Amino acid sequence: MSLFLMTPYGRKMIRRHLVNRIFDEGWTDEDDQVAFPVNLVEESDAYILKALLPGVATENLNIQIVNDTITIQGDIQNEEHPNSGYIKNEIPTGRFSRVVHIPEHVDANQASADLTDGVLRLRLPKTEDARPKMIKVKKITS
Repeated sequence: MSLFLMTPYGRKMIRRHLVNRIFDEGWTDEDDQVAFPVNLVEESDAYILKALLPGVATENLNIQIVNDTITIQGDIQNEEHPNSGYIKNEIPTGRFSRVVHIPEHVDANQASADLTDGVLRLRLPKTEDARPKMIKVKKITS
């Protein structure tokens, strides 16, 4: 008999990953993908997207911006142990892909990304028409 332990965080991530795949990507039979969490924060002039991607090298990461859709794809590679056998193998490996929809268009030419300590940070500036506009009110005296 096998014993399989999962943390509440792991269960939540699997459910979130499945729901996101159904709504963002449609239903597929690709069950070999790694799930990862993201945060999306709106600032006045940009969106900031952070994703936890521990173990991902920058050369194995691909980010695509099309209108209001951000696609993050990549591959987590695990070191091989040819002369050893695993006692525990819980670190995820394989392909991953996540599609994130943003409420407004962003300026892809001005977007920037950095990967530090396993945290991907994307800065996605809003297009001019998506930024808040200040309108000065004039007082009219009669």
